[in-house]
Amino acid sequence: MLFEDHLSLFFFSIILALFLVAFVWASLYLRRKNRLMGKHHIEYVRDETTEIIAIQENLLSENRDEREHATVMRAIRQILNAKSTEAIYEEIPAGLAEGFDFDFVWIDVIQVDANRMIQAGAYWNGRDIRIDPTYRFNLSQRVLETGKSHIIADLFEDDQPLYEPYRKESIRAILAVPLGTDEHPWGVLTLAGTQAHDLSKNGLEKLHIVTDFLSLSVERRRDTEALRISEARSRSIVNTAADGIVTIRDDGTVTSVNPAFEELFGYFAEEILGHNIDLIIPAPHRDLHEEYILRYLQTGERRMIGTTTEVEGCRRNGEIFPMDITISEFVLGYNRMFTAIIRDITARKQAEVELQKAKNEAVQATKAKSQFLANMSHEIRTPMNGLLGMTALLSETELSQEQREYTEAVQTSGDALLAIINDILDLSKVEAGKLELESIFFSPCKVIEEVADIMAVRAQDKGLDVVVFLDRHLPARIKGDPIRLRQVLLNLLSNAVKFTSHGQVVLRAQAMGTNGEKAHLRFEVNDTGIGIPADRLQLLFQPFSQTDASTTRHFGGTGLGLAICRHLIDLMGGHIGVSSEEGLGASFYFEIHCATKESSQPEPPPALRGRRILIQMANSQAYAALNELLAPLDCTCLWAPDLEHASKKIEALHREGRVIDLFIAEYLDRDSVQSISRLLARNPWGDALPLAILTPFRKRSESVELLGDRAAFHLVKPVKRRFLLDALNNVFEVVQTGNDPSRSTDKEPAPQGPKYKILLVEDNPVNMKLALRLLTKRGFECLGAANGQEAITMMAENENNQPDLILMDCHMPIMDGFETSRHIRDGEVDDHRIPIIAMTAEVMPGVRERCLEAGMDNYISKPVRPEELMKVIEKYLPPS
Repeated sequence: MLFEDHLSLFFFSIILALFLVAFVWASLYLRRKNRLMGKHHIEYVRDETTEIIAIQENLLSENRDEREHATVMRAIRQILNAKSTEAIYEEIPAGLAEGFDFDFVWIDVIQVDANRMIQAGAYWNGRDIRIDPTYRFNLSQRVLETGKSHIIADLFEDDQPLYEPYRKESIRAILAVPLGTDEHPWGVLTLAGTQAHDLSKNGLEKLHIVTDFLSLSVERRRDTEALRISEARSRSIVNTAADGIVTIRDDGTVTSVNPAFEELFGYFAEEILGHNIDLIIPAPHRDLHEEYILRYLQTGERRMIGTTTEVEGCRRNGEIFPMDITISEFVLGYNRMFTAIIRDITARKQAEVELQKAKNEAVQATKAKSQFLANMSHEIRTPMNGLLGMTALLSETELSQEQREYTEAVQTSGDALLAIINDILDLSKVEAGKLELESIFFSPCKVIEEVADIMAVRAQDKGLDVVVFLDRHLPARIKGDPIRLRQVLLNLLSNAVKFTSHGQVVLRAQAMGTNGEKAHLRFEVNDTGIGIPADRLQLLFQPFSQTDASTTRHFGGTGLGLAICRHLIDLMGGHIGVSSEEGLGASFYFEIHCATKESSQPEPPPALRGRRILIQMANSQAYAALNELLAPLDCTCLWAPDLEHASKKIEALHREGRVIDLFIAEYLDRDSVQSISRLLARNPWGDALPLAILTPFRKRSESVELLGDRAAFHLVKPVKRRFLLDALNNVFEVVQTGNDPSRSTDKEPAPQGPKYKILLVEDNPVNMKLALRLLTKRGFECLGAANGQEAITMMAENENNQPDLILMDCHMPIMDGFETSRHIRDGEVDDHRIPIIAMTAEVMPGVRERCLEAGMDNYISKPVRPEELMKVIEKYLPPS
């Protein structure tokens, strides 16, 4: 297409040149004839002098006209024969100067790419005129602006400043003619002479013939060069394109292909040019291709034009392969043409197959992992059910304060272990983005104290202090997920203890702001451990990332905990961060916004108000935390870092007539007992001074054994708010009204009225014993079956004494809970449906749905908590 345009342009230029030559000859011939007629007319004038003058003038005019005519013809030949535009600029100025009787000729043109004017060609007649180019270009610029020729016959008679530089060079005449079109002038041809010049009208017309022809020729050469460059660029693009490109006529005949097409299909260009495109279309699709082309030509339906379509191609060797094809349409002359860009997508299709294969394998791996997690969950949760259940039953018995603390520690640790198991099971949910948070009201103080209890023993075994600072303005109840909050705190506190060898770990909870309905809370864990290098801080919250490999080998861990923490805090709508300096410890913090539940703070008992309590603790931060717990009780707290300071402070107060109502001393080892005893023995107020002991968890029994009844109470560090309040109440003999949550035994009242019968189907003996004991204590009549077959047999033998409710384990030998439930439902009559509640250690997605499909009515996961079990039972067996 580009070549044919180029050829058309060339022939048009030749025809135009011949036309102009003919036009010039005709114009010159007519003007010559007119001049000759004027000559003969003058010869008949009788005045002798006039006749001589006329003859001379006619002869001069004729000679000048012929010279100018010859100059025009020579300039046209030079323009036509010049090999380049630059050659035109260099060759014609000399001829024009000689032919039109000027001394200097130059051509100024606009350089488009640089947006400036340059001198393209010049003739100086053996003399160099020293005119600054700027002045010359000013003249040319004025000509271009007006679009008209600029003629000055005698500069000495024109005093315009524009011509002053020319007058200084003795130039008297100037003729400047614009080049180009009226719309787009691009240059100026200037003729200058040292003599005044009277260029005739005929001469000016001849010069315009030259400039018109020059303009047309230069523009055509420019267009031709632009076309050549465009064609070369287009061909280069086509020839170097990685995709195959083919052009065909509307009858399917191939007119051009690029090298990529030859390589793609295995044909040389000469083997396919002039042939039908059917050569590269597989046989089964050829008829469809022809039908589509015909339908498109008849109806204009553009189903494939302008879009990329996946089809099949056929190589020369017969190989069929997938390809993408994009078709475009254009018209060349009277012919409708199509261009197709073709890309081999064999590699992409193979990659898609491999990707699908990998996806299927990943799905199978995920299913295998889920099944493994489900099996592991069941195997771990089954003994956990017995552990936590028996601990719950134990807590309902009569226990001493020490035994209750031990029991609660077991219960809390068991809950933490269960939370860890849940975290493992939730890993798949985290990866899938399906982890959801619970939203209930709970006590943040209770969660914090439970976490501190869990970590205190491990920290104290390393000689570390665990300090819990609870802001007195912390809301009593907030709305959120207590298990996930405990998980985050436990992870941060565990890391702090792990990476700290001496000093302390401080857990701080603060209310940054509350408005009655919303609270802004900040939790912070500070340690005095090894710290974190600055360049590793940003990596801490990425999965499986620790500070370095040596840290992992020395301290252990997977590096997954902080990543899960960040994910959980993000779900809570908060943010988590860290600040640290290597060797100086670390500070992890997170902030959350949550709803609060208004609850009036109980008034401090009157007997506690104004009490003066002296606290002897070596750790000032631990004292500050304890002082914050005592502040709402309207007590006055005093601090002594050691026993010596405590003794001096007590003596000073006695001299002032003030007494200490309670002395709380820190127990560290057996020497502490002797020091405390000596302090009390050598002072007259020693026997009357109430004494309380702060002790690490593992030393509580030792301190009780050594101090006996001398100590009013022993508190385990870190101190719990509710235990502290109970102890102070006992010391000052304060009787509280209402329920004390610290002494709750979770006992459920036995249902009154009819005694319900419950059938328990459970294969684990420990869980069977636990559930039967739990239900019996709450007044139910219970029966037990070790598997589904045994339960069905038991119900069949007692048709007239059916259970009121069935607790069904899902996974059992002989017959599992699903099959057992379906069998029971199949044998029931419409008006009597026994509620069946599933109890299973399997918690993976889909288990609840399986239970309901099998005919069960509800679902509770193991380990079963007594209060949760009773809530479900009461939905179906309400007490009277």
